Amino acid sequence: MIIKGLFIIYLITIVVANCISIYRKVYSSEADKWISFLLAATLLFEIISEVASHTLQNNMYVYHVWSPIQLFLICSYFNDSIKTLKRHRTGYILGCLGILVAIVNASFIQPPSTLNSIFLLYEGFIVIGLCLYAFYNLASKDVELTKNVHFWFTTILLIYWSVVYVYWGMYKFMNNILSDYIYTIMYTMMSVNILAYAAIAIILLNYRKMISTSG
Repeated sequence: MIIKGLFIIYLITIVVANCISIYRKVYSSEADKWISFLLAATLLFEIISEVASHTLQNNMYVYHVWSPIQLFLICSYFNDSIKTLKRHRTGYILGCLGILVAIVNASFIQPPSTLNSIFLLYEGFIVIGLCLYAFYNLASKDVELTKNVHFWFTTILLIYWSVVYVYWGMYKFMNNILSDYIYTIMYTMMSVNILAYAAIAIILLNYRKMISTSG
């Protein structure tokens, strides 16, 4: 019951973030539109995943499709928000490479009916790396970080994916050794999801007060 309640709160949080994104016309920004697309796609795939879990009793297929799409959207955001990446289309290249890695993983290593934990670790590595590079790039600019929307988006992504990376990196250990606490871990992860999207919603509420330029 608790996990279902948290999941409903999670979906509501994403819906609210999407509504604010549309209201603030974030989709009209060259870089920040990718955050809007990410929010919309997250909501869509979470709903599809929930339906699949009830109808097919297995929603792993959904995440094998969603994970590379998610990575591509995040890479595209960084590509268009950082001039040095945009110059060489590095973000787009990383996003497309991620799709290729996902296909190879699903075809030869982890079938679509199983958890794509290897790709999730790969995705986390790429996202965390891009976040750290974005911080380095922002630090070299004469900008007020607390009023820069890219600083806040990057901060949220870094904290969220750092937690996710640890979770998937220790997934087998937690299932085998900490099985008695698995529900507590699940509650914690769902809470992290809620907090991450609530934070994005708050940033979007203050979007017009912040600077959104490529760095």
